[in-house]
Amino acid sequence: MSCFLTNSSLGKKLVMSLTGCFLVLFILFHMSMNIVAIISPEAYNMICALLGANWYALAGTLVLIHFAYALWLTYNNYQARGKQRYEVTVTEPGVDWASKNMLVLGWIILAGLALHLFNFWAKMQLVEIMG
Repeated sequence: MSCFLTNSSLGKKLVMSLTGCFLVLFILFHMSMNIVAIISPEAYNMICALLGANWYALAGTLVLIHFAYALWLTYNNYQARGKQRYEVTVTEPGVDWASKNMLVLGWIILAGLALHLFNFWAKMQLVEIMG
């Protein structure tokens, strides 16, 4: 039995969009927490104590599926197209550089995320989980 979310391009794009929305919400929450740290260190410490190594913090790390699916979709696109590229490479008005180079930007974001996870998650939350 084939799974729609892993075997079809549409299913993979659905996973990408849902995990992308979750990432945006996560970043907004993360930013809000950091703003609270500027306003009230006590409130920030209370939020950190509340979050700790709870199940939803651990479930949030599962959103890394977004990055795996991005690589998978990009690989499938290159595989389907082969060495043949588009003959016409006209820059359409209103199309940003960023929208045409999502993989490059994704690698930059992933490098920053890896550094952040190493410095904060692995040294704090992982230690708390392991006891």
